[in-house]
Parts: sequence; C-alpha cells; structure tokens
Amino acid sequence: MLYISERIANISELERQIQNAKLHFDILKEELKHTAPSATIDSAVYQIDRSLKVAAEFEFRLEQRTCEITTSSEHPKEQENPLEVHN
Repeated sequence: MLYISERIANISELERQIQNAKLHFDILKEELKHTAPSATIDSAVYQIDRSLKVAAEFEFRLEQRTCEITTSSEHPKEQENPLEVHN
C-alpha cells in the first residue's frame, strides 16, 4: 500500500497578506518622511522593509512523501520528492 502526503495548501492567502502588509508599510514609510528624524524609527523601517522584501520573494518548496507500507515492517520506507513552488 502506498501513502502519499503533501503540504502547503493556502500559499496564495499568505502571499496576499504579505502584499497587503508591504502596501501599508510603503504608505507608512512615506508618512514617516514628514516627521522628525529618529535613528530608532529609521532602523525599524529598514529592518521591516528588508523582512517584507525577503518574505515577498520567498520561494516555497512543496515536499511530497511517498511511503510504502508493508505488513512485514513496522517502519514504512520513505521516499522524498521535493517539488519547488514559485510565488
């Protein structure tokens, strides 16, 4: 008997949330240009901007596992088949 499992079913929802966060962060960055300079704010803006760029460009990997289950073995034989999914 073969058992096949896969993961990551709702990538598009995560991508939509990342794009929404980036859009609102870009609006916030523009507004912060009109405030008094602050090293703390500038540092936070830089770190958040970097994190959002990495998240938006992140490539998900879909991993498919196929296990052969036999009655003569307690531990199934596992074969991994990584499939790349691009956003």
